[in-house]
Amino acid sequence: MIEKHIVLEDIDPVMFYGVNNAHLQMIKSLYPKLRIVARDNVIRVLGDEEEMAKVEEDIEQMRKHLLKYNMLNDEDILDIVKGKQTKADSVKGVLVYSISGRPIKSRSENQQQLIDAYKLYLVLGGMPEAVSAYIDTRSWAEVKVVQDAILQSYSLDFAKHISNKDIPRVFQVWGNLQNQLAREDKKFRYADVQKGARAREYEGAIEWLCLAGLVHRVSAIETPRLPLSAYKKDNAFKLYLNDVGLLGRKFDLDATTVLMGDNLFTEFKGVMAENYVLQALVRQYGSQHYYWTSGNMAEVEFLLQDAGKIIPIEVKADKNVTAKSLAYYRKQYLPKLSVRLSALNMRKDDDLLNLPLYLVDKLKMFVESVAFNE
Repeated sequence: MIEKHIVLEDIDPVMFYGVNNAHLQMIKSLYPKLRIVARDNVIRVLGDEEEMAKVEEDIEQMRKHLLKYNMLNDEDILDIVKGKQTKADSVKGVLVYSISGRPIKSRSENQQQLIDAYKLYLVLGGMPEAVSAYIDTRSWAEVKVVQDAILQSYSLDFAKHISNKDIPRVFQVWGNLQNQLAREDKKFRYADVQKGARAREYEGAIEWLCLAGLVHRVSAIETPRLPLSAYKKDNAFKLYLNDVGLLGRKFDLDATTVLMGDNLFTEFKGVMAENYVLQALVRQYGSQHYYWTSGNMAEVEFLLQDAGKIIPIEVKADKNVTAKSLAYYRKQYLPKLSVRLSALNMRKDDDLLNLPLYLVDKLKMFVESVAFNE
């Protein structure tokens, strides 16, 4: 009798096993010749080698189904064991899946194409060589090679253009950027670069990276008043990359993970969307940008100064736009216009302008249009 251990990675084993282990009991009944025992996220299977290979393949399909759709029911298990397409797999035109597993569809074919283009840009970015490689080969492996070469060329430039005493610090900051952005609180921490590091030791390195156009600094503001530059906190800021595709490479994200939008991408989709939005803001409004924070209570991703107004901009990576921060800001400061960027369609609700992420390059036009028509 052969024994095999199957590990349920990246999913909640409780959801996989079902209420009162109902799913697990069902799997056992479908494979009566095998002995199946589960503990935590490991399933132990004993029995015939051929039968074990089949159950291992089916369990992997069930795991992927749960990972993608956030749900697994008896009907799905039966379909997978019988080699059929599950009901969720047969639904067409799905943009994302809700936490409950409900499919959210595009309203039109064009909207789906725009959402797909947005996801494509998250992986590809806007570096001309990377774009050309994708157009010529349609190979993400080739794109990865190009992006890695661009990142390497940046590193080589450090040694050419920076004084010897500053080179190590620039390398340290550059190599630590993805770690700073991977945290839920993305505020730059010198101690994360090196234990005991102080601002004065690394400010020159950060300034060099900003002036070189490799990173963008977004400064914190607690009191939103005009002009924003007079109220920024010099010691509180975030650093984003100049290109979202390169950020994806520094995170070592797989292209398929981003394009499919599965649960493995969940913890990174927010910062990728923010980096994407910031690139568009830099193109339209220049390099000075800000975010609003109220201690540990609330935070709005960007504050924009335009048309004589301070405009809060909230960034949501998908269609889940339930958040307290923008609502708190609006209640506190009563802005005449607020903007939310998400996967939702365009609409205006009183002072709140909802724009889909794929229209962020037209943000200035929309903001000025709204201001002009008030």
